[in-house]
Amino acid sequence: MIYPIAFFLSALLLGSVTVGMLIGHWYLIDTGQSIDPFVRIFKFFVAALLLQSGFLLLSVLWIYLAGAPSTMESLRMLWAKHSTLLITRIVVGQAAPLILSWMIWRTLLIPHTMAATGLFYIALLGVFVGEILGRQILTLSSLPF
Repeated sequence: MIYPIAFFLSALLLGSVTVGMLIGHWYLIDTGQSIDPFVRIFKFFVAALLLQSGFLLLSVLWIYLAGAPSTMESLRMLWAKHSTLLITRIVVGQAAPLILSWMIWRTLLIPHTMAATGLFYIALLGVFVGEILGRQILTLSSLPF
């Protein structure tokens, strides 16, 4: 059950950050719009990011407490052989977009949609790289991180 949830949360996160960046670009073309749709997609992006981050933590805990011996061995091998990959995935794909989301929020309070769009673009890059690293981890260890 961990795998479908992990893939669903990845899709939500990828979709929300992409739509946020695309909606932001629309504000660059038509500057007189209300920023309510931009704020709504931002909130959805933050919710998806927090859900995925929480799920990653809970899935590690779940594997540690209730995982089969082979799964525990995969977790140990992932940490022993590919800890740099895992740490990079967490920092680039989860922590950096979380910091950027705070910056986007502060920028939307001004409101300055051009800067928020640029920050969404940087967040998109972080999320995409994080998800690519997550699929590499899946390939190497069969764990959905």
